Amino acid sequence: MVFNTIWSLRTPEEQASCFRAVARHLELGGAFVVEAFVPDPSRYDRGQRVGARVVETDLVVLETSMVDPDDGQRVSSSMVFLAQDRPVELFPIRIRYATVGELDGWASDAGLEPSERWADWDREPFTKGSPKHVSVWRAPA
Repeated sequence: MVFNTIWSLRTPEEQASCFRAVARHLELGGAFVVEAFVPDPSRYDRGQRVGARVVETDLVVLETSMVDPDDGQRVSSSMVFLAQDRPVELFPIRIRYATVGELDGWASDAGLEPSERWADWDREPFTKGSPKHVSVWRAPA
């Protein structure tokens, strides 16, 4: 699952269920790979974030995000495209992120074993400051 796809499952139960479903379908030694950002709650000021992604003379792209106060890991975002001579476009995104530890827990509960974890697809070492991870869990051989 690449590019934060796991976050499209919007409850912890759905995310854990995904790990169990994958584990049921893997052959012995088979791998489950997840690429996702590492959560950084400090990105949000009082549960909100607004930032410019692109600022040009004829195009502005804004990213707006709000953390659900009842579930600090659920985020509603919109990319807002403001372009000259075009109507405003909104692209909503709804996710529920999880920590690397939560992912490891769901993998373990599903019977998968940790195999590798990198900071990116070039297999740079994963560190405490890595903004994303590529994690690999395997079905026991």
